[in-house]
Amino acid sequence: MHNRTTAHASAIAAGVLLALFAALTVSLVFVDRQPIAGDGSLVGLATFNLDARAILGQNDLMEKLSNALLIVPAVGALMLAIVGCKQLIHSRSRGGVDRDLWLLLGTYAAMLVLYVLFNCISPNNRPILEDGVCEPSFPSSHTLLAVTMCGTAMIQAVQRIREGGLRTAALVICAAGMVGIVAARAMAGDAQAIREASAEIARQMQAFAQEMQKERDSRAEALGTAESAGQSLADQLDALSESFRRMQVAADLLTDEMEVLPSEDAQAPAAEL
Repeated sequence: MHNRTTAHASAIAAGVLLALFAALTVSLVFVDRQPIAGDGSLVGLATFNLDARAILGQNDLMEKLSNALLIVPAVGALMLAIVGCKQLIHSRSRGGVDRDLWLLLGTYAAMLVLYVLFNCISPNNRPILEDGVCEPSFPSSHTLLAVTMCGTAMIQAVQRIREGGLRTAALVICAAGMVGIVAARAMAGDAQAIREASAEIARQMQAFAQEMQKERDSRAEALGTAESAGQSLADQLDALSESFRRMQVAADLLTDEMEVLPSEDAQAPAAEL
């Protein structure tokens, strides 16, 4: 019953983590993508990336440290491989190897496929330059290796190491290696490249602001021209209306004068008398 409950809880946790990973992937592809990298490459969640970079900073030493700490998951994977090979040699059949080791091998194979896939088709880039190019990285290959290999090594340590002190030491080393790689990778980067990229971003933003100002000035000028033309047309219509009014007055006066003058039929009898 306890094992069934634990398996159920693990399945729920795995589903939640998978859903969070999918949500992060979609966010990086569609949310707040801006050309914040020095080479103009688009970076998802750009504002968050810039804020995180400002808080965490960048240090080339962290790049070297993250690479050096990869020895921790490598050693853990090597020890588990030795255990599997030992079982295979003694049993002389694949059935003699523990099932969880075969599952672990499948996990490593899936990790390798994802590693190659995300390096070839990356949905997002790191907002720093590597040799003048924005490095594609999602998820971070170091983070992928650290979490997968150290995490599975910790599970195997709990299941296989009986001696309490040794098991605790293995768990601490794996956890420290995993956290250290992720943290060091978050702070990795070339400070000089970051400064150059930030300056380039500032120049691009300034040029964009100037273009926007020119566009606003052009539209304001066009609007002023349209308003001037409209005012001129209104003045012409007013003048035309005034001309029509004067013509109407003149016509009325002429009509009145015509009514005052006697007709020719009325003047003829008067002449005969």
